[in-house]
Amino acid sequence: MAWENSKAHTPADRLANSEFRARRYLNAHERRWCAGHFFDAIRFRRKYQWLLSRLALAENPDTLLQLHLSLAPIATRPPHFQVIAGEERLQAAVAAMPTPDAPEDYIRFVLSFSDQLARSLLRLFPPDEAIRAAQAFNRRAPTILRVNPLLVSRAEFLRIHSDLRPTPWSPWGVYAPAGVNVYTLAGYREGWFEIQEEASQLSAFLSGVRPGDTVVEIGAGGGGKTLVLGALMRNRGRILAIDVHEGRLKELMKRAQHAQIHCVKPLLVEADETGRWQHRGRSWRRIEKIHTQAQCVLLDAPCSGSGVLRRSPDARWREVCIEEFSQIQRNLLLEAAPLVAPGGRIVYVTCAFEPQQNEEVVEWFLSSPAGRGFRKEPVLEALRRAWKHAAALVEKESPDRQRNDRKNTEDMPPLEALCAGDFVRTWPHRHDLDAFFVALLRRCE
Repeated sequence: MAWENSKAHTPADRLANSEFRARRYLNAHERRWCAGHFFDAIRFRRKYQWLLSRLALAENPDTLLQLHLSLAPIATRPPHFQVIAGEERLQAAVAAMPTPDAPEDYIRFVLSFSDQLARSLLRLFPPDEAIRAAQAFNRRAPTILRVNPLLVSRAEFLRIHSDLRPTPWSPWGVYAPAGVNVYTLAGYREGWFEIQEEASQLSAFLSGVRPGDTVVEIGAGGGGKTLVLGALMRNRGRILAIDVHEGRLKELMKRAQHAQIHCVKPLLVEADETGRWQHRGRSWRRIEKIHTQAQCVLLDAPCSGSGVLRRSPDARWREVCIEEFSQIQRNLLLEAAPLVAPGGRIVYVTCAFEPQQNEEVVEWFLSSPAGRGFRKEPVLEALRRAWKHAAALVEKESPDRQRNDRKNTEDMPPLEALCAGDFVRTWPHRHDLDAFFVALLRRCE
């Protein structure tokens, strides 16, 4: 009921945490049980609506939850639970649901996606792969930690935590066991790690920043990518972290202090509803001073968030206007362009999969007057260089640089699998990664 009443304003994970804080008598197992069923009930809401209609039952939070538990494995149900409408009627309703032979209805109702998301997947993939992609978005994402190479190597961290294992794509990544409270792990208080998904880590690696650089991050948010930039720069240089939300910047600086990243300067800007900055005041004067000076501008663009549905099951039910996001993204690229030094780059990142927020925005920018001095950079070679550099920073075991370079090359994953033409595109059904898009735009010398 609480999510139904507040879903337009409160993300489900934040609401769940608030409810758990009010019920401290629940133990860890009970919280995991409640959270799992709560998020699955939201994730499959459209499927449950279809079944309730078929069963001629009213839709309300109680019937939605009862139906969810009726479809769950018997071992996960409460004691003495009664299946809604009776087992025979329920199974008959399930058997009547659309099949993969009608892929759009199957994705919409059985896999429980909005019409907009279902159509987007079917435009991107043939029907069978669109179904696999939707199924992968419905699976719960693994918890990924990112070690802080300023403080610890991944090998050392894994020696301390023998139950953890390395991730395949990021040399800084570590899988955490399902259900573990990562804040109780050794090294958390010392800033040895953060929670960060692999595709997000890779997008920050692609900045290619080095110690001493001047870097701008637009849309810095809570600072996940900012901390990667600071570690890549070994705390030498400067990062101007720009955002329109003061609370996010305050959280960023707390995290930076915890991770012992000292080269970050936060900057709060004002922007209109289309993303254009207000070119006045102290913040704008600070931005003007670094025009044409940044070796890299990382634009973590506001987007619909369709690429992180595994982690935000309620996001599929938010009403979003893709055209409004596209306009904001185009305007932020226009704000980013003057900041880039000759030979520098813009790294354009979204966690959305619709081309209207990705390829189409990049192509529009490159054809605009502001973008004609930029060109797309070959992404595979840049990704390989970025991976090797990141791997070398986190491997503190040997002073033999030549041997480490050879080891890094041997351990490198098949990064070409992440590349789609001129861009990086990651997918849960292909790579077990969130759906990220990354473009590299190099300013001509």
